[in-house]
Amino acid sequence: MKFVVINDIHANYYALKEVSKTLSTLKFDKLIILGDTLTYGVLVQETIDILKQFEREYNCIFIKGNHDQIYFDIQNDKEYQYKPFPFFINESVLFTADKLTSDFEGMFKWQESYLWKGVLFTHANMYRYGNWSYLNTEDEFLNNYNELERRKLRGAVFGHTHRAKYQMYQNGEAQSELLALTEKVEITSSFLLTNGSLGQPRSADASFLICELNDNIYTFESKIINYDVEAHCRSLSESSLSLETQTKLLSFYK
Repeated sequence: MKFVVINDIHANYYALKEVSKTLSTLKFDKLIILGDTLTYGVLVQETIDILKQFEREYNCIFIKGNHDQIYFDIQNDKEYQYKPFPFFINESVLFTADKLTSDFEGMFKWQESYLWKGVLFTHANMYRYGNWSYLNTEDEFLNNYNELERRKLRGAVFGHTHRAKYQMYQNGEAQSELLALTEKVEITSSFLLTNGSLGQPRSADASFLICELNDNIYTFESKIINYDVEAHCRSLSESSLSLETQTKLLSFYK
């Protein structure tokens, strides 16, 4: 089974548009949108339009992330700040919410996770939905591995951190140090993997993930996307966001 995984798009229309060209050249079974479609980028409807195009053209699975749940909550008059947001996040959230002209939760068939033969795809971690803690450190990976073992699963793929890392385990022990996923890797044991980010990667290039899952060998390949970063930055600079928020958002790309 061959999956394409795109996560943490964050309304980066230009990166998503470039991915759409690449997908048309690939053969795969399912496209997994692994959460956080909006916030930070300003071309909100344009981003949604491409996601709707994906839904029409591919076998798509839409996984809810924290930045999707935010808009479900706003549109249902619920508290949307699951923790106090910094000013730039809150301004970007309210900017995005104002551009949503219809029910965001009803636009797609959202799921909290997707499970395929012992491999879990979910946005943030192994814990309950709504726990938005991260996997960055060895201890955080180990705690999630313990939950993986408790649930008797083979592996898991996450987004959320905007950083691509993986670790393999054998008989409860890490087989190697926590490694950055920079290209293709074959995994034959239990594993945890965080993909990078398409829309707002941290210390890396924009990317998506190709997963080939066979009975014994799982192959993961991080695919770099080269897109018009300057056009994305220009859209931020020309938006009605405050200079403070613009400056913070632009800092992720310069």
